[in-house]
Amino acid sequence: MVFFQNDSNTRCPYAYLGDGDKRITIQFTHYHNEEEARNKWNERKERIHWDNLYIMTNDGNKADLSDFNLLERVPCKRKVIFTSRRRPEIADSFELYAMNGQETAVFMMIDRNYWIGYRPWEEEFDFTAWLNDEKDFRYDSCRKKKTWK
Repeated sequence: MVFFQNDSNTRCPYAYLGDGDKRITIQFTHYHNEEEARNKWNERKERIHWDNLYIMTNDGNKADLSDFNLLERVPCKRKVIFTSRRRPEIADSFELYAMNGQETAVFMMIDRNYWIGYRPWEEEFDFTAWLNDEKDFRYDSCRKKKTWK
């Protein structure tokens, strides 16, 4: 269940999914008010195919190993957790070489190379191979860039 929060200090509506210290904040950045955001949330919720879910996330936003262990139990077709460094303790982790040196890979979804239009993960991660359940889904050109320490 989503709980909307009214706050005149924010530029967009936001809501909480869950409760306690592990609740998730959802920012509805493209909507002007709670009613509009709630309607879109409910409309999109109806279109979910629960038997055809894929999860893409990252190791940011204060997520810790217990969060990733919980995520491991979520039933879905496939998961990937983008990280900024090698994280063998996290199942389904995928180190983004472009994020190397960063604390987390939290900005991997929004950071973009404006010259070529790609985000860092799109240059390394073969999305089609991942969707097709292939074991190796790193682009060959990126495979040669990294030497493990």
